[in-house]
Formats: sequence, C-alpha cells, structure tokens
Amino acid sequence: MKQTFRASEIVNNLLNFSRTGSSQYGEVNLNSVVEETLSLVSHPFKTAHVEVVRQLQSDLPPVIGSTIACSKSF
Repeated sequence: MKQTFRASEIVNNLLNFSRTGSSQYGEVNLNSVVEETLSLVSHPFKTAHVEVVRQLQSDLPPVIGSTIACSKSF
C-alpha cells in the first residue's frame, strides 16, 4: 500500500511539473518545492550513487510566485 501511495505521489508531481498552462501566483513555500523536486529525482540519484545534502532554512518566509515555475527552476 505504501508503494502505491508513493507511485501516485510521483505521478502527481510529474504531472504538476509538466503543466505549461497559466501559472497561478500565490504564497509559495520554497522548502516544500525543493523537497517535491528532489523526490522526483531521488531514484535516479540513488542509482547513480549521488548523495544530496539538504540544508533548508526552517524559518524561511513564503514568497509570492508560481509553485510550478519555482519547481522548474530547481
């Protein structure tokens, strides 16, 4: 069941990443965007023996922008 949820999460993240429609702007939590983006590349990184060291700022204020556009920039 856990693997099914994970697969669904990956597919949803890929769909969100690939959308090219009009971006909706609002408050964006950059830490969440970074985590979601890293989850998309975690498997290829593991198979390539790439270690990602996360140093995210816990008290980072939200920014105004598009979550989709931000995820594409990372």
